[in-house]
Amino acid sequence: MKRSRPIKRIGIIISVLFAGLILGGSALSAQSVDMDRLESFEDFEWGVRSFHRGYYNEAILSFERALSKKPENTIARSWLGRSYYRAGFEAEAVSQWQYLVREGTASSLVNSRLEELQSERGPQQVSSRREDFVQVQTIEAMSGEYRRFHKPTSIRSLPNADFLVTAFGSNEIVEMDMNGSIVNRYRGGLEGFDHPFDVAVLDDGSFFVSEYEGNRIARCNSRGFKELTFGKAGPEGKERDGLLGPQYLELLPDGRLLVSDWGNRRVCVFDHEGKRLYCFGGRSPRFEGLRGPSGIYYENGMVFVGDRKRGYIAVFDEAGNYLKTLGAGRLKGPEGISSFAPGKLLVADTDRLVVLDIEQDAVDTDAFAAEGRQLLFAEPDSNGNVLLADFDSDQIHVYSDLSSLYGGLSVDLVSVNSANFPRVQLLVDVRRRSGEPLIGLKKGNFRLSEYYGEIDREQYRFVSSSLTDAADVDFSYAGNQLNAAGMVIAVQSGLADSKLRQAAEDLSSVLPEALPTDVVTAGAKPSLTGEAPLSKTGLIGAIREQSQSARTESDWSLDLGLRFSADRLITRNGKRAVVFLTNGRIDASNYTTYQLTELASYLENNGIRFYVVYLDNGAANEDLRYLSEKTGGMEIDLYRAEGLRPLVEHFQTAGNGRYMLSYRSYANPAFGKAYIPLRLEVYYMKRSGRDEIGFFPPVE
Repeated sequence: MKRSRPIKRIGIIISVLFAGLILGGSALSAQSVDMDRLESFEDFEWGVRSFHRGYYNEAILSFERALSKKPENTIARSWLGRSYYRAGFEAEAVSQWQYLVREGTASSLVNSRLEELQSERGPQQVSSRREDFVQVQTIEAMSGEYRRFHKPTSIRSLPNADFLVTAFGSNEIVEMDMNGSIVNRYRGGLEGFDHPFDVAVLDDGSFFVSEYEGNRIARCNSRGFKELTFGKAGPEGKERDGLLGPQYLELLPDGRLLVSDWGNRRVCVFDHEGKRLYCFGGRSPRFEGLRGPSGIYYENGMVFVGDRKRGYIAVFDEAGNYLKTLGAGRLKGPEGISSFAPGKLLVADTDRLVVLDIEQDAVDTDAFAAEGRQLLFAEPDSNGNVLLADFDSDQIHVYSDLSSLYGGLSVDLVSVNSANFPRVQLLVDVRRRSGEPLIGLKKGNFRLSEYYGEIDREQYRFVSSSLTDAADVDFSYAGNQLNAAGMVIAVQSGLADSKLRQAAEDLSSVLPEALPTDVVTAGAKPSLTGEAPLSKTGLIGAIREQSQSARTESDWSLDLGLRFSADRLITRNGKRAVVFLTNGRIDASNYTTYQLTELASYLENNGIRFYVVYLDNGAANEDLRYLSEKTGGMEIDLYRAEGLRPLVEHFQTAGNGRYMLSYRSYANPAFGKAYIPLRLEVYYMKRSGRDEIGFFPPVE
């Protein structure tokens, strides 16, 4: 349906005046109206309004019309490049921005966008190359007279980029945000903690705490109050009946808890209710026995246990059977152990931080320039930094990949909603330059400026500012708001009803009711068969609907179906995903309008993850794998033992760097004809990034 333009000819004089400003000319008199300039301005205005509504194809057409009348309009060309980029046509975006570079009119932001697009973008992996990680921040225990924590023994990262510090000296668990600010303190309720050493966090936010001098384990609810204690020897029991100086904790996938029992030189295993199941690590014909059990880490059926006194890491299976030893003769006294990268362990080795390759049994001592007298634990956080607990110095050190510091941040002002002007709402997406979302930012990480007034026509700089920072700006994190998210289930045409029934029932049983979900049939012409909100019965019926049609398996379009599905999600502010139900049998004939790279760019540049559900056993497809990997989604078989729950869990836990900001504008709307530019800057741990965009107020 064609949308009417919100341009009123009655405001022609206002349009002419602002056209003179926006298009680089001086204010025009009513007697010397340049109709090309006026019409170009109207096309420019309509392009900006279309962009903010998510109508990127219409925005492209409008900006192209504006340029056809005034080719020297550099700001319209910059917007055209932005619209091409958001529509998935990256080559065309690069072409428009390179034109500005050749003409010498490209802004620093355009140059930055070009550099970002032309560099290789993909999922960031923590690197283990030498000299990669450098210290970017130190969080002191004391801030003036205010104590944050005292004697940290462990750090545990949380999915929202906060982290828990086990404060041995102040008998508490301290939750801090990514900026080092205190979020909460947990002290165990009335009984309190007796020198806590480590925590293990469960999915529901509750956690276990090892109490070193209390010789016990506490299970606490998400508010930090003790619900249960266990592991302590009874009054008549022998010493070995209970824990003696429990230190490090680790959870197995089935919920069992591993505890390093320092005083008894062993590792003990407990169930969720605190029942001791068994202990291991003693002397055997193949193993000399633990002397100083410290850090514990589990991966792929193997339990890694540090031995501070023997200077190595002993490896056991889940049952406690000894397998092998790592790092002997090269480690000094390993303490905390965590995952650094697939197949690599991060080890706090007394006074240094090292990386241990599991397969090669190789110790890299130069990945970090970390030094201290008693370094107890290090763990990567949700944003790729490494957090290190320095017990003796009473500090927490933060390390980042050196390349990320050079690259800075990628800030994308996604859209501006000015419908309630002078209240203006912004949606912004913040990522590392590698493409990974940056989560956990707070209002203090943002600086917002709105510019208006006289324009320097040569540089297009606004010399007046109505805002200097985000102090009075309302702020929220859109990434964790389920009702702001969106999912589209796209169904390949021609699939068997029995398989669709199974997929529909599995999805309806695991999808959260609060998640808005549409259903689209990817036929020769895509169609909407179910619109949110859908009941479970409605969802099942919408998924199965296409199987009743007479379409053949070959009569369907992947590219049109995915574009149609993605269009349904463009205006959603939170996490977005397309879930594709397929038999995996596709080829180039199923996408003839858009190239595969354009589909991937459209999804990726709009923050939409692509998930593939194969309805045939053993099905696989390289093109679908490319789309899922490029967008941060996943592939899954319908008939796997866990069903489709892992897909939904991945969607819910995957990082999302979207934030909402709103503020009151003091710019003159000029009856809706004023173009109001914005600048947003983001600062985080010696890194920064910015974006500039503009908007028009509602037409009066």
